[in-house]
Order: sequence, then C-alpha cells, then structure tokens
Amino acid sequence: MNDYMIKVISESGSLRAYACVTTGVVNEAWSREKPAPLSGMMLGRALSGMALLGGMVKGQEKIWMKFEGNGPIQKIQAECTGVGAVRGSCLNGDVDFDPSVDLKTQIRASVGVGLLTVTKDLGMKEPYSGTVHMISGEIGEDIAFYLTESEQIPSAVAVAAIPSIDGSGVDVAGGWMIQSIPSHGGKAASDESNIESIMAMINSLPPLNKMLADGFTPEQIIAMIFTEIPHKIVETVPLEFKCNCSLKMMVQALKIAGNDEIQSLIDEENGTTVSCQFCKHEYHFSHDELKSIIDVD
Repeated sequence: MNDYMIKVISESGSLRAYACVTTGVVNEAWSREKPAPLSGMMLGRALSGMALLGGMVKGQEKIWMKFEGNGPIQKIQAECTGVGAVRGSCLNGDVDFDPSVDLKTQIRASVGVGLLTVTKDLGMKEPYSGTVHMISGEIGEDIAFYLTESEQIPSAVAVAAIPSIDGSGVDVAGGWMIQSIPSHGGKAASDESNIESIMAMINSLPPLNKMLADGFTPEQIIAMIFTEIPHKIVETVPLEFKCNCSLKMMVQALKIAGNDEIQSLIDEENGTTVSCQFCKHEYHFSHDELKSIIDVD
C-alpha cells in the first residue's frame, strides 16, 4: 500500500478528521537514520503525526514541529508540506528497548519532559509558532494537547509505528486525528451530540497498532470512528519522504556559523563535509570553496 492521507469532514461541518498510512515514509527515514528500535519507533510516530498536521496546510505551505525533552532521545523534529512531502530526524538514534522496563514507561521517558514547538509557514511575512509543555511523552497525546491548548482546536490524535522484528524498519505506521470545529454562533446541540458519539467510539476502538497490523486502511479507520456520523472524504494526499536540502542551503548554514568557524574548517587538511540532518546527504567543501564563502560574506 502506498502512503497517503485522507481528509474528512462531517455532514454538519462540525467535525473534521485526518487519517494516514506512513509505512514507506517511516522506512525511508529509518534507512537514512539507521536508528535503534525505540528511537526509530518514536521517530516513526512523529513522522505519522507530522503527516496528519500537514493536512492543515495547503500546497507548498509548510508546517514543522520539534520535541525537545530531558529523555535519552533528547530531540525529534519533523516537517511536512501541504502536498505531502515529509521528513524528520531524531538527535539520538541509539536508544533501544530495555526488556526489564515497562514498555509504556520507556516510551514516555524516551523524549522525556520538555517542550513541543509547532511552526507554520503559510507564505506570509513571518511564520506562526506556538510552544507548549509536553504533557506525557506520548507523541499523539502531546500533539493533541498542543492543538487544544495553543490553537484552541479541541483534538484527539493517535499515532503508531510497529518496528520489524529484525530492526530494519517498521512493519506498519500511521495515525488518525479528529478535530471539533465550533460554529460561529457557538456549539449547536447537534455538534455536542456528534462530539459525544465520537468520544464514545474512540474509547471503544481497538488499539491503533492492532488496526494497522490487521490491515485497516485510513478510510476504514475513519469509517469506524464516524460510524454514526454522516461524513465524506474531501481530499486524498499522497505522502512521501522528501528532503529539500541543497548546496545553496548548506552554504547558507556555513555563513550562519560565521567566519571564525569557516576559517577553522579551512585550516583542516581536506576541507569539510556537511551532512543534512534529515536525509544524510553529504556536501563536500574544498579549501577554495570555503574561502569563497568567506570572500562573498
């Protein structure tokens, strides 16, 4: 199954939903990061959450998020465009499972206590950014808290990534997100009824891991959640791991580092190589190329 996301809206217009399968995206990121299983699973969950948030922007608009905590992974960052180009990375990819520790405890502690920052670039003068404290260390719960707290959009989010037994990637990955859209005149009675129905269905759902492992598609997952609520799919967006790094961007990164840093690199015997944190593509700069960057600056 190719990766994709669906956007859904209820007939009343009071609820919207997104669901995705991201197995290919996560496995491509995994092949580049080569993480230990727990780091890879958390990165996979973040990429799935990122794909869902990507449904909130259009075209080449971009949204990105950064989890920074006191756990061993330390930081996970990811971004997505409105056309489904997703990328992400984790700072410490060497965190593995400990069979002596409860799995849920390990997951919550892997990134730890800290901050979640979400930024949207909608093509205006300045990107919009919001930050909240992470409430649990669970990627889906923390995204839902951000949306509810910072953007005032009551949300429920679930993401999953199931590592392969051989540790080479994931068997499946994906997620869903449900949001309440208050009407201009406040919540109508039908809206309240819809929300109650949705919450009851969410609470009765099998775990997302199980649904994905059983082969549920995004359409089938949403159909289960919206069982008693008329709805329609308004858009399907293909998803892929895609990095927009370039030589020009790496030159700019070196300029930001400053002339002193560039000079220290010039003093090294063989120039320097800069690696993209997302796709790991390497850009080599010779002595002369580094000198030209200083000269231009």
